[in-house]
Amino acid sequence: RNANGQAPAVVVDTATAAPLKTVRPGASVTLYLSGLGAVKGLFTPGLVDGPAGAVALPVQVSIDGATLSAGNVLYCGSNGNAGVYQLNLVLPKGLRNGNLPIQAVIGGATTAPGVYLSVAAP
Repeated sequence: RNANGQAPAVVVDTATAAPLKTVRPGASVTLYLSGLGAVKGLFTPGLVDGPAGAVALPVQVSIDGATLSAGNVLYCGSNGNAGVYQLNLVLPKGLRNGNLPIQAVIGGATTAPGVYLSVAAP
């Protein structure tokens, strides 16, 4: 967390595995979360890894207070690891520069406030 109590989302360049300081509007990003609840599909209780499955509840994501369209939220669900979920997004092209708050609402439950993406237009 920074001095304002904000926590940056860590974004990694998938081509180099290097952390990025900023993301660009229009970029595809993956965020990792926990505690999102049930997923669709058949899973064996106690299975540590297995097939991915989308969360069973509706998902909405907002960046800088604006709700993303359904077309920007590509996937939200298990990534095959116990207790780990991933959220795949395409960032809208019109985002402003700066540290922009990001939140997800899954089935009416909202992720913790204070997480942000550092956005820098090209």
